[in-house]
Amino acid sequence: MRRPNVRSWYLGALVAVTFTLVAMATLLLRVPAPGPLVGTAAAQPKTYKVIMANVLNPGDPTVDAMTDFKKEVEDKSGGRIKVELYPSAQLGSQEEVVEMIKSGAAQIHIASPQYPAKYLPELQVITLPYLFGSPEAFDRALDGSVGAEFSRLLEDKTEFKILAFEEFGLKNVFNRRRPVNTLEDLKGLKLRVINAPVTIKTFEALGASPVGMPINEVYTAIQTGVLDGAEQPLNVIRSGKFYEVAKYASLTGHFYEIALAYANKSFINGLPSDLKQIVTDAAQNMAKKERQVARTNAKTAREFLTSKGMVLNDVAPAELAKMKAAVRPVYDWAKQQWGEPLVTRVLQATQ
Repeated sequence: MRRPNVRSWYLGALVAVTFTLVAMATLLLRVPAPGPLVGTAAAQPKTYKVIMANVLNPGDPTVDAMTDFKKEVEDKSGGRIKVELYPSAQLGSQEEVVEMIKSGAAQIHIASPQYPAKYLPELQVITLPYLFGSPEAFDRALDGSVGAEFSRLLEDKTEFKILAFEEFGLKNVFNRRRPVNTLEDLKGLKLRVINAPVTIKTFEALGASPVGMPINEVYTAIQTGVLDGAEQPLNVIRSGKFYEVAKYASLTGHFYEIALAYANKSFINGLPSDLKQIVTDAAQNMAKKERQVARTNAKTAREFLTSKGMVLNDVAPAELAKMKAAVRPVYDWAKQQWGEPLVTRVLQATQ
């Protein structure tokens, strides 16, 4: 029998394999590249999370308004922004949340301007005692030149951006020892205040003994006698249930407290333009509604607190005039700190 030619066999096999590979490569080149699979990250728009904090409790207008903000932002963004709400000091004290906003660990905070003023001290000018004589003066100043100037200053000099000006409302002294009918009645009262220069100096000028302390520690401090009382709007006295530990509330109206809705600047400015507009619009809508609710609730809060056994009293105009005179040195101090022109512009805008 004739033996096969091995060399010819190998050459034939090699030619067959080569033709097969060429054919497969040609076929693959004709097949279009696959697109992104439905449901994969590449097919979905980018989403963003907003952590929004407030140390006060549900029932306070500034806390309840956060729910409106969340709904509007999530609805109008089609779910591209998710808003998580953290009231009742769930994220810590005001000071701790300020640092979270600064670092970007949280995105929006509702608080007195005195807290972010750590990074822009002149922000304290809009927290001076007896600055806003009425809700109309509050609106006129903060919706006008004053609000615009401080919004620009904060954004230019810090990592914060003001979204809106809400209000906590008129602050009043409440305590467990006695009603405050006169300037003399304030003397010696150990009262919790925001641990900031303007507030401390105001109560020193009024003759009280101010104590800086986080708001979430105040209830227990009054209950145990560490404090005699504190100063808060009637809405906050109600939502914080301070009527359970303090018998007297006196309508001193010494601060018209701003509730600043401010955010991490890099986060807001880094949003796509359509989402940034949704967030800023929702914040303005939130503030407009919150102011109305806060003012309405302040009228009903007095009846509520009285029904809980708290004794509320008005302060006579003559005594209020004495209190206003007593805090004039705080204005002199503010002018020395940040210049008379700035303080004067703010005062003129509130008239």
